[in-house]
Amino acid sequence: MGRKKKEKKKKMNKKGMKAIPILVMLALMIGAYAPVAFATSFTLDWSGNGLVTGGFTATGTTTAFSTQGNGLLGSWDAAVGGQGYGIDYTTSDFDASFNNGAYVLYSEQRLATVGSVGYPGEGLLTTNSYVSSFGTGGTGSISQYVNTNYASLYSSPTGQFAATGDYYAYHNIAAGLNFGQWAAGTALVSNTGTMSITERIDSAGYYGSTDWTLGGPGTGSYGNAQATLTGSGTFRLDADSDNYLAGVIGTPYASAHPGWEMASGGSYTGIWAFDAGLIIPDFSLKGN
Repeated sequence: MGRKKKEKKKKMNKKGMKAIPILVMLALMIGAYAPVAFATSFTLDWSGNGLVTGGFTATGTTTAFSTQGNGLLGSWDAAVGGQGYGIDYTTSDFDASFNNGAYVLYSEQRLATVGSVGYPGEGLLTTNSYVSSFGTGGTGSISQYVNTNYASLYSSPTGQFAATGDYYAYHNIAAGLNFGQWAAGTALVSNTGTMSITERIDSAGYYGSTDWTLGGPGTGSYGNAQATLTGSGTFRLDADSDNYLAGVIGTPYASAHPGWEMASGGSYTGIWAFDAGLIIPDFSLKGN
């Protein structure tokens, strides 16, 4: 399920709805201890059938997830440690999967900056991820690591998104109204087959700006994001930015970062419809 997990400080195992009061308790604990300098952290593991949902709130950040269905398996490590300019530093290491039809949703918001830090138009910094496959035997998973501070929301390599069966999935990142997103299938017409998407670096609000990056740029041995889909369906990229917008689509990584750009900002939509699979070996969007 992605990265190797760090040593667990606390371990809990619950099934279905029973996980909800535990997550609420954790949210209250973090809310109480977030303003202090030392770290508050927890680890939650779950397995079974039913529903698991919850989240935490720190000073300047809210995080929530929900997963429902059969064969649920997951682990969530989260921590709040210290502050900068009155905003907590947070980390969230989230892995969740399902088997035989269900969904998983993960969402995180870094609230608008306060005081002298931040860009006036920055607004919320957000990331949302969703994978569903409701047919019999459908599977799906999300593996994602996100951290926030007073200036930015950042997701480091490598995020993994996977699904089989009749599925729909999306992932986005935004700084205020500026955003980038990929989507496999739609809420009304699902894809059929398999999906494997590897995310690279996502970021929003780089040190108080409205900058954002989806899927790259990769460095060194890392490329940008990659998408491999079998069967039939659609894959879509969308982006909108006020001041600058650029992208790399289907081009191997190079230091020159070849691709296209809109120097004064704009909107972009790319849609691929396929009936015998689709491979995009390299894609990245960024804007301001």
